[in-house]
Amino acid sequence: MHSNKIWGSPEELAAAVMTGYSVTDKEKIRAQYLEQVAQYPLYEEWFTRIEAFIKPPKIIVEYGSGPGVLAGRLNGNKNVVEYTAVEPGEVFREMTREQNPNAIVLDGVAETYISETLYDLAIATATYHHFNDKLLALKTIYRNLYPGGMLIIADGFLPEYRFDENFNPVARVEFVDAVMKYVSAQIKFMPNPSEADIEDQMRTAILDTLRIEELKVCVPIVLKQLELAGFREVNIELMKRNDSAVNYNNLGWHFITAKKIYPY
Repeated sequence: MHSNKIWGSPEELAAAVMTGYSVTDKEKIRAQYLEQVAQYPLYEEWFTRIEAFIKPPKIIVEYGSGPGVLAGRLNGNKNVVEYTAVEPGEVFREMTREQNPNAIVLDGVAETYISETLYDLAIATATYHHFNDKLLALKTIYRNLYPGGMLIIADGFLPEYRFDENFNPVARVEFVDAVMKYVSAQIKFMPNPSEADIEDQMRTAILDTLRIEELKVCVPIVLKQLELAGFREVNIELMKRNDSAVNYNNLGWHFITAKKIYPY
């Protein structure tokens, strides 16, 4: 029987989709990132909320600093005793140093970064969904915190779907439906999306349905993983504005805090 298949495997499709993310020029990367941030009004609210947690003075680690938006906001903050950025991207590390010359900027990922210094506050803004092994990353972050230390996760999560003990979806159609609802809500919520912004969401949808690269998850998964990693006093808030036209459950922007507490 004749087959009209174009791709020999999901990996081939994913590789083709990901070539669209292959921007390497620093200024293009910065412009692309800031343009995307501008299309997500809740992004700045994440940073504002994070800053409110930086008192009394704290030793801080940020996982995935990107082009250094938060690093720049923390530069000169009297309550920041020390700020460390753990960032795997060379261009992003350079940008972070530019935004905050006082920062300690390290090449690394959350899964494997073991610190000799314990931190009061760990921050992951739009980073958790990039963790390849999310549970291992949370366990390592937990290890790097002082007892009483806090983790802040600000990220987007899919509408809920059922998952198994390995955090994989148990119903494929249900999972794909959650991805499509999430992506549709992101596009609808953008105040002035460019073709590139919409294209980015479409690429993300394909990669997420293949469970390749970003591996977005739903809220019950991150809550279970935080529990397994040892975190307690978990507080999760669905970010909203006074706009009844937006389905915020599908938009999925959340602000999560969790603490390392002994005993537990």
